[in-house]
Amino acid sequence: MPGNVVALSVLVPWKDRDELEHTLELNRAAFEAAGAEALVLNCGGDRAALVRMKQRLGIPYLRLVETTQDTFNKSLGFNIGTRFARADRLFMMDSDVLLPPDLLVEMLRRLQDGVFVTVEWMQESASPPMQREKPWTETIRTNVMEFRFPDGTTRSVLTHRYSVTTQRRSGLSLLLLEKSSFLAVDGFHSGIGSWGWEDNDFHLRLQWRLGLKVVEHGTVLHLTHDDARRALGGKTQMESLNANLLAAVARYEQGDLQGTCEADQAQRGEAAYEVM
Repeated sequence: MPGNVVALSVLVPWKDRDELEHTLELNRAAFEAAGAEALVLNCGGDRAALVRMKQRLGIPYLRLVETTQDTFNKSLGFNIGTRFARADRLFMMDSDVLLPPDLLVEMLRRLQDGVFVTVEWMQESASPPMQREKPWTETIRTNVMEFRFPDGTTRSVLTHRYSVTTQRRSGLSLLLLEKSSFLAVDGFHSGIGSWGWEDNDFHLRLQWRLGLKVVEHGTVLHLTHDDARRALGGKTQMESLNANLLAAVARYEQGDLQGTCEADQAQRGEAAYEVM
């Protein structure tokens, strides 16, 4: 990272995912081009293994944050990790994603007042794009959640997109925003601890509560893995997703559009620390 100015804080929740060292090494060009720091947020993983990884990589802007979790909670990790972020802009990232070298720079260019930026497409490493001529049309399946209010107005929020033509999906979980926007909706909701809906919930509240517009840009590669790597709490993917969705809907129906960042930092923030 050139100079001492941190333009962007990249937050990566982690628990015992071996591919992290590989992705951090290959994402160095993207981090350095954007003047970013990378914060790996340990959410119940092997702290000693993280320290050894950091020593092997020798990346000066790589920081390790111990969130003192016993079990993996991505939302809690982001909420605690934001306290350690030095930049005014945040990028939420997973440990199994590879970024094009110019992606973060281009996303930063698109970030402005009233906007947050997400990755448009996520390509699975197990399903590389087919080598063929560009199709006349691309077929895309889209999921949208619609909210209807007593006064007759409605609001719709995109929750998922899948391209049947190219076999890639939306990258809504990878988003860049101002730290002030993160704090204005009180961050993620750590009540969503298992897999599914935590990113959609955050998206929805940024749009619904703050009125922010979503701008999508770029394609990343996701290292394909099975469900054993996900925090499912003994459920299937759909069972975990549906349980989290229903709990969130109960909050929305009561007009609760807040996260839990302030409470999480008050209860857990003092115990969290940076690993040197």
